[in-house]
Amino acid sequence: MLTTASGCVRLVVETDSSQLPDMTPTCVVIELSATEPIIHEPRVTATHEVVVTGGRAGYSVPIDDSPEKPRITWTKHKVAAVDDVVRWVPAEIKRSFSTGESPGGEQVTEAVSQLGAEDGAFVGYAAIRPVQVDFTGTCADGDSIAGSLISWTEPDVGVVKCAGAFDAEATAGGRLARKKRCGKF
Repeated sequence: MLTTASGCVRLVVETDSSQLPDMTPTCVVIELSATEPIIHEPRVTATHEVVVTGGRAGYSVPIDDSPEKPRITWTKHKVAAVDDVVRWVPAEIKRSFSTGESPGGEQVTEAVSQLGAEDGAFVGYAAIRPVQVDFTGTCADGDSIAGSLISWTEPDVGVVKCAGAFDAEATAGGRLARKKRCGKF
């Protein structure tokens, strides 16, 4: 059992990897159709708590870091490489999401390092909006694939103060980070 910096308890269970399904690509995609992207509510991917007293950071702790990377949830037994599926997604749909890794702890640490000397409790954060694109496709051997490509859009990195009213320019990601982390340290 592990206890994280945020006080959460996680249970770690040993698993025999030979019991897990093989995710080696079994399909060479030759055709793909995709639905319009579904853009979900913001998700915080990293947070960093900071308390400034007398103009100096007396407490500064990165809490979590789980950047988003494109991945696929399969609904048929055949699988293909994420890059192969992304290559076949129509350009107008592909423009609605990123194919790289979203902002995470490194970018949050940079944002926190820019924090001024104002006293108070702050949360540095990175946030994104998950994007889901459902697809079906044809493999070179004539079989079909189907699944959901999960990626992200609208990266947001910043720092919010825990006390007082929200700044009028606070983003949805900043509001979510404040709601999740402020009052916990």
